[in-house]
Amino acid sequence: MKCLNCGQEVTGKFCASCGQRGDLGRITFRDTIADFLSTLFLIDGPLPQTLKWLITNPGRLYREFLGGRRKTYYKPLPFFVLCTLLYLVIRSLLHYDPLEGSFENASADARPIGAMMKKASYFMVAYINHIMFILALVLGLFHKMFFPKAYNLAEYTAVGFYISGVYILAGTLEMITTVYIYPVPKAVQLGFLVAYTFISILSLHRSYKLWSIIRALLAGVFSLIFYMIFGFGVSVLIVWLMG
Repeated sequence: MKCLNCGQEVTGKFCASCGQRGDLGRITFRDTIADFLSTLFLIDGPLPQTLKWLITNPGRLYREFLGGRRKTYYKPLPFFVLCTLLYLVIRSLLHYDPLEGSFENASADARPIGAMMKKASYFMVAYINHIMFILALVLGLFHKMFFPKAYNLAEYTAVGFYISGVYILAGTLEMITTVYIYPVPKAVQLGFLVAYTFISILSLHRSYKLWSIIRALLAGVFSLIFYMIFGFGVSVLIVWLMG
């Protein structure tokens, strides 16, 4: 059987020359949908493997990806974008307002400031897909600051995109739980970010000495604080400039 794409002889499921499936026939709606889902989620590729190791042993994934095994895992930036897209779609379907009730108890004296904070908060929520990029960059920056020798800033930022993606998935689960089961305090999600960053850093460097533990914890805490200050600060500035 010859490959319909490049004409080479196909001996297995895929063409050894170009990688196309060897059993392709006429296009059907089923094939079209399956190809779309496969391309988006790579169900028959590295996405399940990526999720598995991000949950069970993130350090292994980071080391292997940074070491050159790029085909084995879903790449960090597409993974981050996919997780963000999933969050935005589910939030829209659930009509979920993450800030509901946050500004109801503002005093009369604080209302002008509260109005600005409310606008900035909703701006941050509306453009979370852009604001979250700050988190990945901040994670990479503080990771490099506390562990300067192992990897370069770009490599640490790649790890930051993986961590941010998992954080977004956790936020998606928190949102679903809040809507259908029981309200989850926002502090839980923020605590998860620090804890997962801490675990990821220790797992990547495979160093569990006291100084490494302290540095990993500081990297997680400072990343969260700087992300909240910088992300919200940018939102306040933009809202203020927009009048």
